[in-house]
Amino acid sequence: MNSPPIAEGQIPVPSHMTNPLQCIETSGVVPVGTSAADKGLSASEKDHLNQCEEEIRLFRAGFIKAGAALDQIQRDRLYRESFGSFESYCNQKWELSRAQAYRLIDAHRTMKNLSPIGDTPVPATESQLRPLTRLTTDLAQKAWAEAAQQAQGKPITAAMVKRVVESFQSPRKKKTKPDVSREVLQERIGQAMQLLDEVESFIQNPGEPAGLRDLLSQIRRSLQPDSE
Repeated sequence: MNSPPIAEGQIPVPSHMTNPLQCIETSGVVPVGTSAADKGLSASEKDHLNQCEEEIRLFRAGFIKAGAALDQIQRDRLYRESFGSFESYCNQKWELSRAQAYRLIDAHRTMKNLSPIGDTPVPATESQLRPLTRLTTDLAQKAWAEAAQQAQGKPITAAMVKRVVESFQSPRKKKTKPDVSREVLQERIGQAMQLLDEVESFIQNPGEPAGLRDLLSQIRRSLQPDSE
């Protein structure tokens, strides 16, 4: 039976992994809000919690392995025997869009660059890594270290990483349109009309081609905004 399509931005869960939420729901763990006397876990419950948390850790590590595998398949064109393109392979074989596949690949490549940071924790989710893919290797390392420092031991959120990355990026220069007043514009149009009259006269009494080119150049200059 085919698995349901994967939504944009969602990372697929490997089929061999247990659903962590279902794992906890069936474990008999006491829900939040019960009395203090019921909050303690039995030995079997602690074992079950450890198993569930290990599944979550495996899931978090899985997206990096998936990115590495997709990177290898794309780079060596290992899909070529059955599929015409890498995009078709991802979509038909794994129900992954092109954007999802390349996000996983970018996450894998960025994670490799972040490995030698020392004691700084490594990203645990694709969403944490996604903003870092916009930076060079050196800046990505610095941005991640800065995000970890700002977190002060608390979880490093994707939003936090995004803010730090934006602070590392050069501000985009806004293109400003020259301010041309109505009077200046009318003056330029008048100049252009005069030059067009000269062109018309020139055509009726042809001279050297260079003279016509010079008139056309003057028309262009009269209609162009100031460069200053």
